Formats: sequence, structure tokens, C-alpha cells
Amino acid sequence: CTKCWRWGHTSGQCASFADACPLCGGAHVETEHAKHALCCVSVGLKGGVVPAVCPDAHYYCPNCKVNGHGPSDKINCRFWKHNRDKEWIAKRRSEAES
Repeated sequence: CTKCWRWGHTSGQCASFADACPLCGGAHVETEHAKHALCCVSVGLKGGVVPAVCPDAHYYCPNCKVNGHGPSDKINCRFWKHNRDKEWIAKRRSEAES
């Protein structure tokens, strides 16, 4: 789903009310990430320069519920590797949310 970035449904079936950022999972679109994401905003508030590209540590996967990679990361996201297996996704999602 390119709206909430979670596997298991399409954007047309998505129940999310707002788009989510594919970088950090926040309630903003990717092009607005540096303006709204806490990981980047806090750098600017401290007088630092907001990076043009977010460091890997800022990425967040709403499927795995971990930082370090995004939902479309074919190498690191265990959900991506099973993206066509709805049964696997449902089981692992309930484990990740508990």
C-alpha cells in the first residue's frame, strides 16, 4: 500500500485516514519529511543543518516496527520478502504489534 506503506492490501483498500511517510512512518508525505519528521526537525531546532537525505537510522518500517530500513527495502525488510504471503504477514503483524 503506497498510502500507509504496509503490506497485505492496496492503497484502494487502505483504512488509513492520512498518507504516511515511507521514510519514517510519520503523518506526512515523503517530500515534506524534513519539515515534519522529528528526526530532522530536531536537528534544525538545535541549529544544525537538516540533511538532504535522511541517514539510515531515521528510516522506519511500519511492517517490522523497527528503525533502520523502509518498507520497500528488499534486502532488510523481512515483510518485503513475504509480501505476497497474506497468512505470513497477518501472523507476523500480530506478533509485531503485541
